[in-house]
Amino acid sequence: YNPILQNKGHVKALKMLLADYPDIVYIPIVVFTMKAVFKKLDVSSLVVRSLSLFWIIKKVKQEVMSAKEMMDISNTILSANNVDRRAKKAHVARIKENKSIREISDAKCCPVCGGEIVKRQGKYGEFSGCSNYPGCRYIFKDAKR
Repeated sequence: YNPILQNKGHVKALKMLLADYPDIVYIPIVVFTMKAVFKKLDVSSLVVRSLSLFWIIKKVKQEVMSAKEMMDISNTILSANNVDRRAKKAHVARIKENKSIREISDAKCCPVCGGEIVKRQGKYGEFSGCSNYPGCRYIFKDAKR
């Protein structure tokens, strides 16, 4: 899965969960280990290696909420967390089901890089693939075939 798209989904889920706090400033950061190898990085998200995370967080110096608000938000997130093993499995199954439905019904967005899915002509005929080729080699598989 594309961690940048996953991160966008996490921010969206947090915004829904924390709808009572509309003034929260979200700073989405995607963190990779030092061993990660980047093939191509053309993103608007903040992507850093693990050793840089501390310095990125330290740059945000302004206090944007009170300690009580932070505690309330923390408790809201903790209470929504799936700690039951069966609930976690069900959650993962829903995500996988949702992803497969999205791949079939929404053929306009590449699930790997977020690029546009376009019609292409290959040596075996017409197919749908990512517009970011050759950087992304995703090919849309039509469920009807």
